[in-house]
Amino acid sequence: MPRQSSNPAASQPLSFDQTFIDEPIDSIQARVVHEKELEFTDFQWLFGSAANSPRSVGISPAYSKSGSLPALACALGNRVLIINFHSSKPYDDGTSGPRPRNIDRRNQLEQELLCHPDNTFYAFDLAPLALSLRLHLHLHLSNAIDIQSALPVRTRSPVDSVQVIVSDASPIFADNITSAFEATLYLVQRAWLCGYLGQYDLGNTQDLFYAAPKVDMRKFSADALNVLQKMSYDMQRLEIMKPTSVTHEIQTGFNHKTQQMVAKSQRYSNRLTPNASKLKVTVTHGSSTTFTVAGDASSVRGKSAHIDTVHNMEGKAIASITSIGRDLPTMAEQDRSLSLLRFLQGSLSLMDNHWMKAIWQPSDAVVWPEHFSSSESAPPIEIVEHPDAPLNSSQHSALLNMLSFSLNNCITLVQGPPGTGKTTVIATYVVDAIRAGQRGIWLMAQSNVAVKNIAEKLAKFEFFGFKLLVSQGFHYEWHEHLYNKIGKNTIRTDTLPKPSALKKLLQDTQVVLCTLSMISSPKLRDLTQIVPIVNVVIDEASQIEVGQYLPLFKSFGRTLRKLCFIGDDKQLPPHGQDDLKNLQSIFEVAHLKTSAVFLDTQYRMPPQIGDFISEQVYNGELKSNPEHPTKSSTTACYFVDINGVERLDADGKSIMNLQEVEAVMLIAEHLQEEDIPYRIITPYDAQRSELEQALKEKELVWEDKCFNVDSFQGSFGLRAYPVYSHANTQKQATKTMSLSFL
Repeated sequence: MPRQSSNPAASQPLSFDQTFIDEPIDSIQARVVHEKELEFTDFQWLFGSAANSPRSVGISPAYSKSGSLPALACALGNRVLIINFHSSKPYDDGTSGPRPRNIDRRNQLEQELLCHPDNTFYAFDLAPLALSLRLHLHLHLSNAIDIQSALPVRTRSPVDSVQVIVSDASPIFADNITSAFEATLYLVQRAWLCGYLGQYDLGNTQDLFYAAPKVDMRKFSADALNVLQKMSYDMQRLEIMKPTSVTHEIQTGFNHKTQQMVAKSQRYSNRLTPNASKLKVTVTHGSSTTFTVAGDASSVRGKSAHIDTVHNMEGKAIASITSIGRDLPTMAEQDRSLSLLRFLQGSLSLMDNHWMKAIWQPSDAVVWPEHFSSSESAPPIEIVEHPDAPLNSSQHSALLNMLSFSLNNCITLVQGPPGTGKTTVIATYVVDAIRAGQRGIWLMAQSNVAVKNIAEKLAKFEFFGFKLLVSQGFHYEWHEHLYNKIGKNTIRTDTLPKPSALKKLLQDTQVVLCTLSMISSPKLRDLTQIVPIVNVVIDEASQIEVGQYLPLFKSFGRTLRKLCFIGDDKQLPPHGQDDLKNLQSIFEVAHLKTSAVFLDTQYRMPPQIGDFISEQVYNGELKSNPEHPTKSSTTACYFVDINGVERLDADGKSIMNLQEVEAVMLIAEHLQEEDIPYRIITPYDAQRSELEQALKEKELVWEDKCFNVDSFQGSFGLRAYPVYSHANTQKQATKTMSLSFL
């Protein structure tokens, strides 16, 4: 937004046209003012002839790339007042926090506009707006209505809300509305549209808005808002980090029966999805003609999708497909956003939730339910080790904490460095808990691969009383091979039967495995009635931003009795933490980490590598298995340089090196010929895809061979494998227990 100048001519309104609704509407008059120059006359100009009557004010924010709030637009009729703010960082709401700038002007802004009793505010996506105003500017908003939640619409798409309100009275321009809410340039028009909808008087629109719950930010405690505004801000910044365009790696063909072009995705992380944004399809016709058309992906199933365009594609070829705009929010993301909104609307008491308090407030502030005391007095559970997986003293201590129902131990943290047997601890916990008669055990993680690894460990323990849930999008045509060992225990969520058949399917099942995000799926409602979520173990917890537990506590806080977090904050942090420094995992919550149990012995790395890691990362507290098969006389790690060339994939997001792939194939052929088990790991998804494809072309075993670094964690128990590790550039190796190419 331009900054208001001291030149009087700069205060003259600017004219804008609206292109959302096909109606003869006067041009929009917008006036820009900086907060330090804000005067009562600016509010008088906005209100005009409605100065002494109830007012329907549209409000829309301008967010920066960092998620801050540099400008706010308020609209009444065809007038829009744009207020620019000093750039600011989030600050604390307390005597120790910095004093906001222009405090007198901001007080005036609240009194004369944002909290004025004659104003009713209308906004799309109200919760992040209201929380950002307080977080960044210490401003409160009252008597505000979230447009989407006030209307009978299934989605939170602004287009659907506009269509419901306007109905058949006037045509709308859906693409223009979508574009306006995806870009920051249309601040004036967005605010105008909110105000226009708020005062629209046709059908039962006003009745719907009158009955809608209002948000008043002044009625909440500072503690509650401090927690929720950080959650909202973190979600917002993670959303901003999503790519605004993705060029897909595809193969295409033409379906003559449906007269549609068919695209087949070549890489999972680059795939076409049902919730993909608009597509830009580059089409070639003949040898020289190339043009671009808009399109949509439909009938997405596995790797295949139909590409719908307004052009007849017969006889033409698709050169490339690019998704334009960020993907729609996932179910888990929607669940978190709606939870924040419902709290602000007063229909959800998040801060009365004892699990929320236990994590976001000091533990002495938590009052656990009375029925927790009865389970606390239960006799201690006997720990029975699996004969092939004896426990060391630290693992034994972790299990005692996980199985305990002490009120001081409702939340257990177990920190496990690489190779310390985290998955073994989880599997032993499950077997012993079931033996003791516990029910409703849910094992969750951030990734499907981590969930699958736990299931395979249970199978190795000869425990099959579990069901693993996996989505169709991850399983079908992409990762079916990963589930060969546990196929009978795997349920794809799109095949979940009706309640009566589901009860039979889950007969005697009290252990369920799934990703954390899956619990936000409506498809699980019937399942959680049959197997309630009582005892929860979260693996990979160091990779999960703490706000992602909100849906778990909101939906299942009443049945949940025990919560165990397994992970290691010295390994992979929450996604985005490299760019967003104050993202937290559960292991960075100070009052919880102090009680974490540390698994102190690693069995995976040769001792000469493990001892180095211990000194450099774990303050010398991590011991190595003295019986490791790789002895001290063996060279346990090679760094081999390859004169290869790195290049980006088609999307420009991941790295591959084809010369390194060739070198690894030589090693893989040798190891398979010698019947030596091995694994290949790489931090780059594009390189993983190239390696896997090369194994197939060489007719080598390719299932369960190539992994990203995070998905490799805990996959292979206590055995030692030759490992190829791609970091930057690489070449040949001899037969050793660990190969590292840099």
